[in-house]
Amino acid sequence: MSMNTLPRIEGPHADGADPAGWCDATRAYLPQSTWTGLFPGGSATSAAKALLDMQMLLPGEEGRFTRRFSRAVPGRPRLYGINVDRVMVYKAG
Repeated sequence: MSMNTLPRIEGPHADGADPAGWCDATRAYLPQSTWTGLFPGGSATSAAKALLDMQMLLPGEEGRFTRRFSRAVPGRPRLYGINVDRVMVYKAG
């Protein structure tokens, strides 16, 4: 999965499609299914905590790791928000 394969938030959304996530200019938004695919088993929570500590994961509401998404995505699911700029700086570092 890469930013190039995620549908843009502003773009059209296919009805019934279940993409791996969405993106905008600086962030990627991943549903639970994608997150647990990237971090299987018990590592999903520890990965979220680590990325939050590194300011790569956007904090959710009320202490959650996920946040309710905008109306731009049908159903307004709870998604993990990734700060792509911070991830790229870390990768380059």
